Amino acid sequence: MMRKIILYIFIISLCGCGTITNLKRPVLFKTDYDTPEKGIAYYGGVGFDIDMLEENIALGVIDMPFSFVFDTLTLPAVFFIKSSAQFTEYERETVPPQSVPSY
Repeated sequence: MMRKIILYIFIISLCGCGTITNLKRPVLFKTDYDTPEKGIAYYGGVGFDIDMLEENIALGVIDMPFSFVFDTLTLPAVFFIKSSAQFTEYERETVPPQSVPSY
């Protein structure tokens, strides 16, 4: 009985870890794509679990349905993070710095 409780607590604590990993990733811009680091992505938690499966880590199978649900719930947040960062980058590239008038 105690082993089942410990197993359930362990499994529940791992639920959605792919989504949490995705939300911790930085936002990558066009110039950053040559870096080996992955950036925040839509359904990046599921992608993280797929990467775990490619490395033969079985926890990806357990976590994938939870990551799918949590990725769906956090989709508006990921959209907001990516779009605001892209707007900031666009603004930095296109808007010239304001000159301060000298008196």
